[in-house]
Amino acid sequence: MRSHQEIQTSLNYWPAQGPVQRELILGTVGAYRRPIDSRPVSIQDVRGQEGMFALDIHGFQFIKHVSQHVASFDEASVKKHMYPEAETILKNITGATRAHVFSHIARTAPYEKVEAMADSADPDTKATSVMVPARHVHVDQSESGAFEVLKDNVTALEAERLLKTRWAIVNIWRPLKVVPRDPLAVSDARSFHDEDLLEIYGRVPGKHEKKDYDAATKGRGFGMLYGKYAPGQKWYYMSDMKPDEVLLIKCYDSRKDGQTARRTPHTAFVDPRTRDVKEARESVELRCLVFFEDQPLA
Repeated sequence: MRSHQEIQTSLNYWPAQGPVQRELILGTVGAYRRPIDSRPVSIQDVRGQEGMFALDIHGFQFIKHVSQHVASFDEASVKKHMYPEAETILKNITGATRAHVFSHIARTAPYEKVEAMADSADPDTKATSVMVPARHVHVDQSESGAFEVLKDNVTALEAERLLKTRWAIVNIWRPLKVVPRDPLAVSDARSFHDEDLLEIYGRVPGKHEKKDYDAATKGRGFGMLYGKYAPGQKWYYMSDMKPDEVLLIKCYDSRKDGQTARRTPHTAFVDPRTRDVKEARESVELRCLVFFEDQPLA
């Protein structure tokens, strides 16, 4: 497929060689000092061709959806209005029998804030207080991390029942205004092999003070996946996304039929054309458990 625009940029991967750091403490300066393998890549713009991509084939899907609650976005309104809105979207798009938003993260700060922290003399354990675009190739949950999330958000009895049929974790990503910089790139799930993903445990510090990632889990942490570079990985994005343009991202799917996309690495990236833009990207991602109680597990 040839899109009408192709961006030449670089993405931050986890190094394929060297010692492996098996744990990150989320919401701390040390998490932004993770090792980086920066690689040149081409990212294709799907604008005008976004309907060609499907969640269960490519691992992501673009949809149009107007939300009346973007303009008045705050922590209270997102839980009261956007959570049920997201659950309805997912049931309609995927055919799921049930959906449950288990957390959300609003990113509204420029990436330079954490770059300055990482370059400072502050200790790794110092808590951060800003949420910035995630400029590293990752999947929010590994398979074990997905199980942790499920068991942290439903009762043991419910988990026993729900684990007998197909279930998934899907993110709903929406800009709160037209994206000025740091757009979000998603990979074609079929182009990213399991051996190119490294499991890292993301631990949340103690709850005695509020941290950036407190909202990410009700538990002590969860397994995540970081991407390693390999030739043939395919990347896409939609230019100038607006609040009524929504991106669905598959983070986990229990179905192992060799056909269904199970996870999609994604990352924010620097568009060379907007490198000097100072205005921060503002976006919200709602992380959702999705259940297909009428479909077999495999």
